[in-house]
Amino acid sequence: MAFLGGHRHCSSVMFCLLIALLLACGVPAASAQAVSEIEVKAAFLFNLTQFVAWPVASLPRNQAPFVIGILGEDPFGDVLDQTVQGEAVEGRKIVVERYTNLAAIKDCQILFIGRSEERHLDQIWPLLKDKPVLTVADMPQFAKRGGTVNLITEHSKVRIAVNVSNAQANQLIFSSNLLRVAEVIGR
Repeated sequence: MAFLGGHRHCSSVMFCLLIALLLACGVPAASAQAVSEIEVKAAFLFNLTQFVAWPVASLPRNQAPFVIGILGEDPFGDVLDQTVQGEAVEGRKIVVERYTNLAAIKDCQILFIGRSEERHLDQIWPLLKDKPVLTVADMPQFAKRGGTVNLITEHSKVRIAVNVSNAQANQLIFSSNLLRVAEVIGR
């Protein structure tokens, strides 16, 4: 099976590894340099594109964009758009799409589920079952409740939890470099 996300330009990999290592130590959610929690979480979303492999079949046509979707209330504003501006995954431009409700969800590779949708998780999971969609959220216990990646803020630092069982069920492969810096759930 061929996967999207396997090979990167060396400079991109090194940059992402640096970010991942910094994040492993716990990145302050806000600092004197005005790096906000939202900027850190947007960087996490972008870096996931570098450390997760998707089946090539998850992109319906050649050179289709790599889509980061946001379901529900968008905590990022234009920060995520700025973070991914000009970036690509395996030559595919990264775009951000926003979905106001479940019916609006289109094909995407990453789906950030806003806190406004927490009460709808039981309806979201069947829609995504067996699809290679990486679900991400910053709500409590998300990775233990069916999500794949949980962005957790504790003591003013952002860290990551990964549910590897959910990832495997959705045909997603995480880089060992990412798993080294994450709290791993579901082994």
